[in-house]
Amino acid sequence: MADTSLVSEKPPANFRLPSSPVVVQISVGGMTCASCVRALTEAISEHEGIVNVSVNLLGKSASVTVAHDGLVDTVLTAIGDAGFDGEVISVTPILGPNHPVDGALTSRMVELKVTGMPDK
Repeated sequence: MADTSLVSEKPPANFRLPSSPVVVQISVGGMTCASCVRALTEAISEHEGIVNVSVNLLGKSASVTVAHDGLVDTVLTAIGDAGFDGEVISVTPILGPNHPVDGALTSRMVELKVTGMPDK
């Protein structure tokens, strides 16, 4: 007879597997100068889970790398609280070489050629 003691009940409704880091591309309205860029960068960067922030004045956009997709709303709130308008253009997962994609593991091979080093 099979031991079913390790079989658990259904996970709670609020249970979520952690997601991978994502890059959020955002259209930003209301920026007029370099001070706006600095203020917006600082407003977004002060939140936990923000990995990288790049604000582009001419492109009226921001690219924000966050630890997981649950932080997208936090970024938009920070933009609004700083006095700007933000609209998500895209959210792109950053997948590592062993991150499951469609249930399969992926791998990558890198070949390096090093020149200028003496042979021993």
